[in-house]
Amino acid sequence: MAGLYLTIGNASPQRLKRVADGMRFRDESEHTFSGDISYVWLAHDNPDQFAPAVDPKTGVHVVTSGRLCLPPGAWQSATRLPYDGGLACRHLLDQYLKSGAAGIAPYNGAAVVVIHDPRDQTVHLWTDQFGYHPAFLYTKDSDCPTVVTTFPDTVRQDSELDTAEDDTSMAEFLRAWRTTPPHTYFRNLKHAGAAVHRKWSLNTGTSTSDVYWKPFESEFFRSVDEAAEALADALQQAVGERTAAARKSALFVSGGADSRVMLFGAHDPTKVVGVNLYEQPTAESAISRDLCDRVGTEYVGFGRDGDYYPRMLEQNVRWSGGMWSSEDNHYLGVRHVIDELDVDLVMTACTTDWVFKGYGLEKQHRRFLGRNLPLLQFAENRVDGFRPNYP
Repeated sequence: MAGLYLTIGNASPQRLKRVADGMRFRDESEHTFSGDISYVWLAHDNPDQFAPAVDPKTGVHVVTSGRLCLPPGAWQSATRLPYDGGLACRHLLDQYLKSGAAGIAPYNGAAVVVIHDPRDQTVHLWTDQFGYHPAFLYTKDSDCPTVVTTFPDTVRQDSELDTAEDDTSMAEFLRAWRTTPPHTYFRNLKHAGAAVHRKWSLNTGTSTSDVYWKPFESEFFRSVDEAAEALADALQQAVGERTAAARKSALFVSGGADSRVMLFGAHDPTKVVGVNLYEQPTAESAISRDLCDRVGTEYVGFGRDGDYYPRMLEQNVRWSGGMWSSEDNHYLGVRHVIDELDVDLVMTACTTDWVFKGYGLEKQHRRFLGRNLPLLQFAENRVDGFRPNYP
């Protein structure tokens, strides 16, 4: 995953350096560019695949943040394209030069895509279909954003911005563990949205925005079995394509359905390491090891100590702009384990859990005479899946 901070208009090297220092987690490679747009791009892994790309003839520039997944064969084809930069951005650049903006979205992967076209002085921004990869726009005195960033807290490093805090969002987060989109902790910084294509003109200072994809527009499946087969095929393809493009993958595994989806969907399980997190080894750890053994995957168990979550809170806040809670802090402290494994792809299937177990649905048991009935009802507000919120 890359960190991206992009300004509309020329930014000084000193300004970009301050921002880069604020985003830096360790020894990431760094790309900077100054011109009609200026940006700093940081990544720890795979710059050959994901670094920004430019067409020397037209000057069209493509920058991404996140993890794009190209169609089979496209990685190899991208090596033959006459552009400079990472393979994924070369692929998108070729699509754009052939088909314009219509050739970009929808794309595969949780990523933000920015394209600067100096021929008509336009800048394009796309967010992925679920708004999964962070993308925030800084806007103060006009409708046109002046900064695009993937880390909210980096605006604190830019002395040219007004970083007035949004106390309402902070209070809301403390109460409910989330803020209401598109609001953030900063008054002038808003989430860019899901499946959004935003275009603005450097000549006129105006912008347009549209949604390029919406859910629930296709027909329902004819049966549950047909839907299950389609879901299985989609997950198999998604995991298979991503692990096929990696040299070596690490998958966070447990004993549940989510881990099985990844392990049994991997392109080559022998090029995968299964990492299981626990406080003390349990039956789930044994199941995780057994699942890895069945597919020929190396198993690695990692025991978290009692101070694991508190120790990582400072980094958690810094990287999330305070917009994650400690319950989201499972993986930040295991970075050294990932480094030792020497992998170039890390995946967790937490969101598969949301599909299989309905974690994304706010629901609770119906009650009768003080007891829970085996019937669920949907709620309009957050239903605590963990500990209750106390005033």
